[in-house]
Amino acid sequence: MVESLEQTVAQFFSAEVRLTGEESILLAVSGGADSVAMLHIMHRLWETGRIPVSLVAAHVNHNLRSDSGRDLKLVQEQARRLGLPFLSRSVEVSEHSVQTKLSLETAARQLRLAALVEMARQADCSIVSTAHHADDNAETLLHRMLRGTGFRGLRGIEPIKQFHAWPEISFIRPLLWIKREQILAYCRKENLSWREDRTNRQTTYTRNRIRHSLIPWLQEEFGPGVQDKLSILSRRCRALHRKIQTETDLAWPRMIQARESGRISLHRPLFNRFPVPIRIEMIDHVLKILDIGLRKMTLSHYQAILSLASSNPAKEMDLPGGCRVIGSQESLIFETKHGIESVRFDTVSLSIPGQAICGSWRIEACVLDRNEVDPADFIRHKDRYVEWLDADQILGPFTLRKRRSGDRFCPFGLSGQKKVGKFLSSGGIPVSERKNVLVISDAKGIIWIAPFRIDQRCRISPETKKIVQLHIKPYSNI
Repeated sequence: MVESLEQTVAQFFSAEVRLTGEESILLAVSGGADSVAMLHIMHRLWETGRIPVSLVAAHVNHNLRSDSGRDLKLVQEQARRLGLPFLSRSVEVSEHSVQTKLSLETAARQLRLAALVEMARQADCSIVSTAHHADDNAETLLHRMLRGTGFRGLRGIEPIKQFHAWPEISFIRPLLWIKREQILAYCRKENLSWREDRTNRQTTYTRNRIRHSLIPWLQEEFGPGVQDKLSILSRRCRALHRKIQTETDLAWPRMIQARESGRISLHRPLFNRFPVPIRIEMIDHVLKILDIGLRKMTLSHYQAILSLASSNPAKEMDLPGGCRVIGSQESLIFETKHGIESVRFDTVSLSIPGQAICGSWRIEACVLDRNEVDPADFIRHKDRYVEWLDADQILGPFTLRKRRSGDRFCPFGLSGQKKVGKFLSSGGIPVSERKNVLVISDAKGIIWIAPFRIDQRCRISPETKKIVQLHIKPYSNI
């Protein structure tokens, strides 16, 4: 039994974790049987040279029980006996739960992760190891099924995971292939001491009801292989998800229009051309970058975002976690509650030919010979981020700036002069996009309200001899 479990964990590392021999692993040990078993198995693998790493034991005291200090002492003593460095942190979960209006479970998870990352950085560890096992994975799958989930939820607990907030640290689950009954048998065989958390028996928590009621009933009615079948399901869904992630990563550079602190803009027409699974993966990717938690995102939220992206572009919606989604003609914008109100614009000079950066935009300018290009082909294939102007109708110097109150121009295709603000609002352009409009001017006035409309006087005509091409691109300042 002992050698079998140790071999299973060694195989986990061979299959899931690529070690270079220079890593240090922080072992998250609560004091329960699962984490105590992980502590001793990992130490045995290190001691016998099967995993070439350094180990550090760590404990987080959540202060939710009057006797939680005994958990700390047990872990500290076991780390001492094994000769491992030991770190600990104390967090106030109840206080955090009240302040943030989160459940105790969610508040504990937030503080625990932050404390583990803090200790990992202190100990120069690039990996944090937690004691999630096969039973935890089965409970997670059933919990998500009851809430309503797609194939992504059926991936279950990931063997290795990174958080966008801490990209330098990987979280691994080396006991994920091992059942709880095997872990308990290992602890008894090795005469290990562990602590029982009585809250794990309270059926007020949905997860505990799944553990103590639903799973035993399923095993009784359908046989003891339920957890094995759920593990197979999660592995297959993870394989499918990896394929979708690969396709999403390939599409991402073309998809993103602009990225600033607290705000990401996607190319809406292109977004809508992808299959639904890739669109949903795109949404998740954006929310992770913006540090918006996914735990409260439900199927209805994803469906609402997909509907907004494919329907009336002037709609907006709010998501859990303080994120707003805004649809426009060309963009699907995700903006955090505490994100930027608008991007800072300094007035910038532009040379033609040449390039410059202003606000969230990079602009490139070049001169084309009318006889060497095809305007009809340009019009067929252009998007709103590139325009052609008649070089003889514009006069330097050229400047880039944000729009100002009272700005006026003659929009191409419309009659007469219009206020820029009224032009934008009457066009159904969301306020968040209006704030980041780029105004490009010459000595005579505005030549382009980018990326929406050029001025009438600058349009090319059959008499045009030289063409100025202006091309703006999103500029990431983070």
